[in-house]
Amino acid sequence: KKNFLNNDCFELIKSLIKNNYKVIFRPHSEHYKRNKETLKKIRNEYKNNKNFIFDDSPENINAMNKSKILITDISGISIEYMFSYRRPVIYFDHYQKIHNQEFSEIKIKAMEDQIKDLFGYSVDQENKDNLNVEKLIFEAEKKFEQNLVDLDEFIGRNFVKFENSLDKHVQFLTEKIN
Repeated sequence: KKNFLNNDCFELIKSLIKNNYKVIFRPHSEHYKRNKETLKKIRNEYKNNKNFIFDDSPENINAMNKSKILITDISGISIEYMFSYRRPVIYFDHYQKIHNQEFSEIKIKAMEDQIKDLFGYSVDQENKDNLNVEKLIFEAEKKFEQNLVDLDEFIGRNFVKFENSLDKHVQFLTEKIN
């Protein structure tokens, strides 16, 4: 059970609240099955804190609308949040979620890693225990703002609108064949 929720999340929430940040805690649906005790501990610890919301609603849109920054492990919601809201993401990415044990045979960098490296802010494994959350958030916002100009170009280069998708796929395949 080595994962972000069980190993780092409680201390991160504590640090954020101590520094007067408002926290909307939104666990992944799988955590309700696999990490019930950790969720119970977090809920009970902060249930009376005005700066803490335990969001267990089925929809994530309200939480994302209210959030100024997303802190996550390596979750797909980060891309949706970053691209849709044009807001920064902090990654605690030292807990790899590897579902394909043969991933290293594919000699290309995963799209999620490209996005994280270009536009996200990763917490260094060695410094995760001595976090200065104010500095962390400041640095994440600064990096995101510096690279925001490149975000639209990246999206245009790597993603297509539905109405243009067939033409883009044909062009890509034609270039690969020739």
